[in-house]
Amino acid sequence: MRLIRERKNIVFIDSLNIKDHLDEIVDVSGVVYKIHNLGGIIFVKLLDYSGIIQCVVEINDFTDINGILKKGNWIEMRGKVVAEKKSRTGFEIWVKKMELLSRGNKKQLPIHSEYNSVLRSIGLRHLRNRSIFKVKSVLQIAFCNFLIDNGFTKINTPKIIFNGLGGGSNLFSVDYLKTTAYLSQSPQLYKQTLIGSLQRVFEIGPVFRANRNKSYKQLTEYTSLDIELGPIRDSSELLILCTSLIRQGLNVIREKCKCEINFLKHQISYVKEIPSITYYEALEIINKDSINSKDKFTLAEYAHINWKSDFLFITNNLIKDSAFYFMEDPEMPGTVKNWLLLFKGIGIGGGGQRIHKYKEQKQKMEILGMNINDFNEYLTAHCYGLPPHGGFAISIERFIMQLLNLKNIKDACLFPRAADL
Repeated sequence: MRLIRERKNIVFIDSLNIKDHLDEIVDVSGVVYKIHNLGGIIFVKLLDYSGIIQCVVEINDFTDINGILKKGNWIEMRGKVVAEKKSRTGFEIWVKKMELLSRGNKKQLPIHSEYNSVLRSIGLRHLRNRSIFKVKSVLQIAFCNFLIDNGFTKINTPKIIFNGLGGGSNLFSVDYLKTTAYLSQSPQLYKQTLIGSLQRVFEIGPVFRANRNKSYKQLTEYTSLDIELGPIRDSSELLILCTSLIRQGLNVIREKCKCEINFLKHQISYVKEIPSITYYEALEIINKDSINSKDKFTLAEYAHINWKSDFLFITNNLIKDSAFYFMEDPEMPGTVKNWLLLFKGIGIGGGGQRIHKYKEQKQKMEILGMNINDFNEYLTAHCYGLPPHGGFAISIERFIMQLLNLKNIKDACLFPRAADL
């Protein structure tokens, strides 16, 4: 049900429901996006929260029209809805009344403003930029709806932590009430501890990496979709879940974001199945003994040519290159039951099956020289019994960057935080 306002029996509409009010007198409001003056008639592209409304103004009907109809001005219009095939919506409004709400700046909207400057929010008024975040919003909602429909509970884990859980050297330290704390790099260990109670959990939230890399694909704060579930029989169940999740997300975008996709002039990838190869099979394809960033693009091209897929799972990565919580794969010695997800050659996420037995997890942490006392909460959950479980994480910004063929991950972030800002 759409919210519709009325003013003195006049319906206040938007671009999405204009089709429901043919031949009616309506009110619309938005910012003047484009103006096309044909002499006696002016075509105005009015931009509201949902898209473009085409409005037709006859010059002789108004005084001071040049003071009102300026690009960037916020105005309200009243007029009659008529059918027009050439309009983007198939309808337009013949205007009989106008009111200036706010004057805009005469300067043209910046398309590519500095990402962290005062112009960032102004640049986001451009249709191309705005469309990116409409798509991003729909994607996250689609992911949430899919997971909730499949029995998952949405959780919120701490972002201020005290012992670097999730680990690594790229931690942000913060002063916390006269002691040192850190910004969370991942909800990984928290979501694992919840498997014993909630069994299926997910979170969409910020994670922080004090990474000095100024690459086009790196942020120091990004949005992560984290999923964990149990019991599972094998890590292959995670690949099936991830594939279904992505398929549903893309299907919803195609359905809900037709206007934005049109603005971006981009086709959304289709997903039926996502092909999967092992780490060793990947090495055979590139004919090397290790995989670097350029090799991932080679593997992506191989997947596109052979399987018509923009996505590719690389499973069974080496133990030495994997986190301490991944379960070893006895069928492929030297590897663990995990995987990396490539999207057009960029790693957008990964996951796998975890070690669920207390003694096995504690022993592995001791072998790696980890301080067991720092992981009491994590190990206690294992001690009281966890079922076989696993999960994965996806970077929302990287997903959007690759989905919409953006040149920089900062384009997929409203107010980006990166090493070069």
